[in-house]
Amino acid sequence: MITSYINGQYFDEAVISPLDLGFLRGHGVIENFRTHQRQSCFLKKRLERLKKSAAAVGIPLPKSFEEIEEIVLSLVENNGFIESIVRIILTKGLTEDGITPLRDSSLMILTTPFVPASPEYYQKGIHAVTVNETRKMPHVKTLNYLHALMLLEAARSEGAQEVLYCSNNEILEGTTCNFFAIKGSTLITAPQNILPGITREIILKEAKESFTIELRPLHLDEIDAIDEAFSSSSIKEMVPIVAINGQKIGSGTPGPKTDELKKLFFRALFEFAHD
Repeated sequence: MITSYINGQYFDEAVISPLDLGFLRGHGVIENFRTHQRQSCFLKKRLERLKKSAAAVGIPLPKSFEEIEEIVLSLVENNGFIESIVRIILTKGLTEDGITPLRDSSLMILTTPFVPASPEYYQKGIHAVTVNETRKMPHVKTLNYLHALMLLEAARSEGAQEVLYCSNNEILEGTTCNFFAIKGSTLITAPQNILPGITREIILKEAKESFTIELRPLHLDEIDAIDEAFSSSSIKEMVPIVAINGQKIGSGTPGPKTDELKKLFFRALFEFAHD
């Protein structure tokens, strides 16, 4: 079986040089997602975002979208996994002095078995805490997750599972996810200074007929007025948030509107897989 592709070669286990600038300096960008029925859903959208992220940090895309799609398809078909997590990584390439790239960018596509999050995340929801800071270049999905990982580790030591970035006490996004709040039939999510999530985009598109959309950040003072909240991401997808900073949201349990949106989201995935 093959599980990875690195700069023109396929491997059964990934072998990455420690002299790659992605490893040494975090100079790289990434797209990661899970498969559904062994389908790489919305891959073109992900590659478009990868190209934009790469351009923002000065890394050229070494292959066409069609070539990358072919590689992803081959890996998913031949890795032997029931469902996969796919990571498409683009770095500035190898270096000798730790700063200057030697040649072209590196393209790495890695697959691992998909392991779902704890069922309790979806059945009971998660707790989140907030920090009044934002990510640098929030529109770019870079390899630099050091600060986010440190924030998550601190939050978990306090019994929370997610950290929400805020600006002027307004919730923008999570460390690895987008954020949504629901008030009645109104869906609220920040429009800018965030990573434009693919799952977020699908949710907003599918929600238009059933919800009023307010593209704005949620102020911390509004937490007691909302009914539900959830995070969205390409791997965990939609996870109910039942408390923020120890403050219960609505009934303190996953709500019916989140379930309704989840059904709309999975309908879009089903239609894609059977298109």
